[in-house]
Amino acid sequence: MWRFDTVSALGNYIKDRVSNDPTLSSVEVTGEISKITVYTSGHAYFVLKDEDCVINSVMFRSSYMNLDFTPEDGQKVVVKGRVDYYAQGGKLQLICNSMSLAGQGDLFEQYKKLYAKLEKEGLFLQSAKKALPLLPQRIGVITSPKGAVIHDIVNTLRRRNPHFELTVYPAAVSGAACPSDVISGIRYFCDKDNVDVIIIARGGGSYEDLYGFNDEALARAVYACDIPVVSGIGHDNDYTVLDYVADLRAHTPTAAAELVMPKMEDLRNDIENNLGSIVIAVTNKIEASRKELEMLRNHKALYSPVAYVNNQKALLANDINQLNSKMNLIVKNARGEYNSIYSSLIALGPQNVLKRGYSIVTADHKAIDSVEGLAEGDDISIMMADGQVASRVTKITKNTDRKD
Repeated sequence: MWRFDTVSALGNYIKDRVSNDPTLSSVEVTGEISKITVYTSGHAYFVLKDEDCVINSVMFRSSYMNLDFTPEDGQKVVVKGRVDYYAQGGKLQLICNSMSLAGQGDLFEQYKKLYAKLEKEGLFLQSAKKALPLLPQRIGVITSPKGAVIHDIVNTLRRRNPHFELTVYPAAVSGAACPSDVISGIRYFCDKDNVDVIIIARGGGSYEDLYGFNDEALARAVYACDIPVVSGIGHDNDYTVLDYVADLRAHTPTAAAELVMPKMEDLRNDIENNLGSIVIAVTNKIEASRKELEMLRNHKALYSPVAYVNNQKALLANDINQLNSKMNLIVKNARGEYNSIYSSLIALGPQNVLKRGYSIVTADHKAIDSVEGLAEGDDISIMMADGQVASRVTKITKNTDRKD
């Protein structure tokens, strides 16, 4: 028996054995890429796998930058490199120096064909999705009864709203038994009709761990189920056929519980807001109806004949008063204008002119306004304000300053 004083001593021994093994120092291997992540440093970390085995792999930036394609999950590749033991992390890993495509991975190719087939048949249409109940009272969960998933779901449901019944159907969520177990759970809940919604859940895992949910029979069982089905498989970037055929997809099991069960606090707030809106709407409706009733009550169509006649008499009397007022104003204005004109005419009359010291000279009863019409010896009459004077022309003198 070999004895190692520390874990580091054992780790260094393993690293030395692996590093000095000529077979592991230069290898070529074909496998399918899974869970590839390229960090900001430019290093790519991924899993190389087949149906029975996986190995952690890394391609450093200097090698990754020389690739003529972008590695993706599901691609089948041929890599060359060496096997190394990372003592600090306790991981055996394949350090890849080169990579070339060997065609799509078998599992991924099967997934693509099944997806295309079911999509063409309409199993993924949004119009086929069933709505989740607003407040489910009975929830069915199909998952493994062991592990953190079921505990996370229960804790999440209780935290959001403790008023529910939960039924768990135990099922394998990976491996060959996964599809048939989940189908059995769906049929159980459908036959019993004892839940309002079904959650199918499992935690994260590798591509092959989740592949049981890429099953045609399972997809058709979910599509045919009359109860709304929520999928909560893996993590946010893990997609399976189940996710597309389910009525609602959650990116984690915990998120599935959150989607299924609304918060009690949110429900209370919604109820209070709705009540407030209802009160405002009813108040506005009552006020509008009151105004309409008041308008109808005062409508002339509801008046009695006597009241209508009296109202018309009042309107006519008012019109007569206004007409009389306008006529009186017109007469008053006309009388004032007449008096003003009359006064002007009186002031300009001949008698008033004579009173101011003027006189009128006539000959043969005709007014004389120029000496041209007179001759010496003519008899003339001079009219003044208080009488007339008979006279005879003895001399005529023309006014040379007169301007005609």
